[in-house]
Formats: sequence, structure tokens, C-alpha cells
Amino acid sequence: QVHNPSNRGMPYWVTESQYADPQDGTPAQFIAWGLKPRTTYSFRVRSYSGNTSPVFGAYSNTASGTTSDYPVRYVSTAGKDDNDGKGADSAHAWRTLAHGAGTIGCGQVLIVLGGNYATDEIRMTQKCSAAAKAVVLVNPGDIATITSQPPNSGHALSLAGDHLVIDGLGGASSGTPAGEY
Repeated sequence: QVHNPSNRGMPYWVTESQYADPQDGTPAQFIAWGLKPRTTYSFRVRSYSGNTSPVFGAYSNTASGTTSDYPVRYVSTAGKDDNDGKGADSAHAWRTLAHGAGTIGCGQVLIVLGGNYATDEIRMTQKCSAAAKAVVLVNPGDIATITSQPPNSGHALSLAGDHLVIDGLGGASSGTPAGEY
């Protein structure tokens, strides 16, 4: 289920007790995508109520956090699956999402460089933990799309593990049945 709020807000049900507003200590979680590993971010949050005529609360104090220092691997339409995946250039990046997503381990991130990934899919079965997730992240600022999937593949994306993250990847494959992802 994807929530697309009309005013870029967050639904009431997206709260978890481990995230606290630095101003008043109340539980809060904001939805953020495209965060790079090993990067410090500063942010402020505020509450709102209503959708058509929202009423906004005051901003919180500035808080900062640093994303996990995950080992990084890369996939690119110019790469090769024989490569080591350790660089964004064509001599190092993997070529397919299927290979990259299936190869990364828990506590690693696969950076997907922009492009159209034809005859490709993601199948992830890693059994990870909340502290060490397997993450597939489109390079911030890039657009990456699975445009078609392999013959006889029922889904462009299949997640059958624990604590797996797909961030920013588009899907435009006509091979996936209506109503499926």
C-alpha cells in the first residue's frame, strides 16, 4: 500500500515510539527517501491537521542524524554482472538489478544508477535485522525504472525476506498482472 497524501504530509498511523520529536518528546516518524549512506542530515519537523485547509504546528528544534555506514555496491545499465560491484563506473558496477539485489548482504546498500532496466527483476530473500537491512536505493537525483521483466516472470519485484528496503525504483513493466506490484 502506498500513501500519497494530498499535501505532502504524513498519515496519523505513521508513528513509531523509537522516533521522538526533539522539541516535545512525542513519538513521530517522517517519511524520507533517497538518503545516502554515511551522510549526516539536519532536519526539523512540524505537525499538521486537515487535508484541504491544513493547520500547521510550530517547527521542532533542529535535530541531526547520520545514516548507517553500509558497504556500498553499484548497478548500472553500463555495467557487467562479472564485475565486483564496488564502483559506479562500467568497469566495476553490476549490470542487472536481479544480480545486484540478490548478491548484497544484510547491512549493505545497492546504489542503482539512473536508467531503464529492461528484462530485469528483483528477488530478495535475505533474512536481515532492523539494525542491518539489505537496501536497494536509486542514486539520489537519478530516475531508474524496471521497464520489462524476464519471460515467465510473474512479478518485477518479490521480497521474501526480512528488513528489506527498495527506495526510489520505478516500475513500468507490462508483464506484471493488473493489481500487482
